[in-house]
Amino acid sequence: MTVAQLLLIGIVSVPLALTVSNRLRADTAALLIAIGLGLAQFLGIAMLGAANTPNEASKAISGFGQPVVITLLSLFVVTRALDKTGVTRWIAGRIVRFGGSSEGRLIILFTVAGALLSLVMNNLAAGALLLPSAIDTARRSNVRASKLLIPVAYGTLLGGAATYFTTANIIMSDLLPTAVPPQSPLGILDFTPTGGMVALAGIVFMALFAARLLPDRAPLHPLLLRPTGSQLESAYQLDERLWEARVKASSPLVGKTLAQAGIGQQLGIAVAAIWHGRQANLAPSPDQVIAADDILLIAGREDRVLQLNERGFLIGRETPRNGSISARGVTMIEVLPAPHA
Repeated sequence: MTVAQLLLIGIVSVPLALTVSNRLRADTAALLIAIGLGLAQFLGIAMLGAANTPNEASKAISGFGQPVVITLLSLFVVTRALDKTGVTRWIAGRIVRFGGSSEGRLIILFTVAGALLSLVMNNLAAGALLLPSAIDTARRSNVRASKLLIPVAYGTLLGGAATYFTTANIIMSDLLPTAVPPQSPLGILDFTPTGGMVALAGIVFMALFAARLLPDRAPLHPLLLRPTGSQLESAYQLDERLWEARVKASSPLVGKTLAQAGIGQQLGIAVAAIWHGRQANLAPSPDQVIAADDILLIAGREDRVLQLNERGFLIGRETPRNGSISARGVTMIEVLPAPHA
């Protein structure tokens, strides 16, 4: 073997070995490989082109400009936007609402939701966004999680087969222009006639036979056994203990930190979040500075909360229409200190 071949094996195998052993992230390994190949080419070793052609070293990063890479990056941007704007959470809420405790309806709804999301998202991302909803629905409806998680996985695969926005389809379409002879790349809807029929057939099959064929296993993971967010809200009566306190400009606490204000120590109430301008600060630190017109989301008894009126706060409350703040994306976790903590 030549020196260039041995060097190539070393540049590729070392980062991959570190990735397999969980000592290096996959994206970091890929960047190190690209840097190694480009540096070797710059030093005159034939890696990405002919020897002694340092200008060819730029090929090490040329892949970032390929249409397939831009498409995949854009796909993750769309995925993030759907998540941050609450679209996926809204879909999950409708599934729980219309599915109720019916095992058959929930299976169909999660399969269809996974298929629809994967039409405009990466399959793995669509499955990851529906996974928490499926687990939460299983805990609320007493339907086994094994009956819902597989429909989520199958639904995303079925929907991905009917659209261009699947990694394998994107890569295949990008390879067509480089074929011999060159061929036109595929469009977004070119997969739909065939993939759409496959998706519809798969959804019908899941609707007719999934309830009988899916495994019926008792949950073993603690995540599936703990109470849901709405159950914790009810147990701790959070709907009666959550208040909004707007800071008046004349308040003596303006400009002070939460620690200096002593709201928690003196009144025994907790500041869960602060709305400052258009920015929400969840779980603020003791160093958070209180500003005029800030809105504090506080938890505590009514008699203690009303004492904030004397400190320049305007107290109010807004009860959610559905009686649950966890439906707005708030995660509730019950933590019990150990006896010897």
